[in-house]
Amino acid sequence: MKLEFPNHYNKKVKKFLKKHPELIGKYKKTIKLLVNNYQDHSLKLHKLHGKLKGFHSISINYEFRKIYHRSK
Repeated sequence: MKLEFPNHYNKKVKKFLKKHPELIGKYKKTIKLLVNNYQDHSLKLHKLHGKLKGFHSISINYEFRKIYHRSK
């Protein structure tokens, strides 16, 4: 899987990781796992519903998750 992020997303990630530097390694590991094996159970991948229908969510840790749109 190839991930593409818009510029505004990259700015938000930098701001988030600056606020939570303890998550830098876990965030990078999670994104790498998503690219290499998005079906890995440790990601806790699931479809979202309601206003976020069409998006998926993965866990960074117990407190934070990453929401993304998977294109074909």
